[in-house]
Amino acid sequence: MVAAANPARYGQRVGEVGHIVIGPAGDMDAALVLLAKEGANVALVDVSLAGAPVGLKLAEMLEAQRIPFAFLTGYSASLFPVGLRHRPRLEKPFGRDQLLSIVDQLGAEGRRASL
Repeated sequence: MVAAANPARYGQRVGEVGHIVIGPAGDMDAALVLLAKEGANVALVDVSLAGAPVGLKLAEMLEAQRIPFAFLTGYSASLFPVGLRHRPRLEKPFGRDQLLSIVDQLGAEGRRASL
């Protein structure tokens, strides 16, 4: 898993329930390095990384690689490109249970895709 979002907080919560967390990635370059080096089964993507709206570009790359991902965002779905609006979104602020639920959903999606 790669957590390309609010670093320690999200990764720690996901790690507490047994997932291996690579990252966090605070910007696009760091996310790309982690993905190339470690790989990922699922990803959590913040639309705005390091203050720049590069999360959508990262999401398009994950979509092309068929890596299940969800957005962590405060942005309305209507602001997303049409081709990415089907992806799960957690609207900030969100709680631990919501985060873990979306990670489970992404894991199930990844398992179905590998069959």
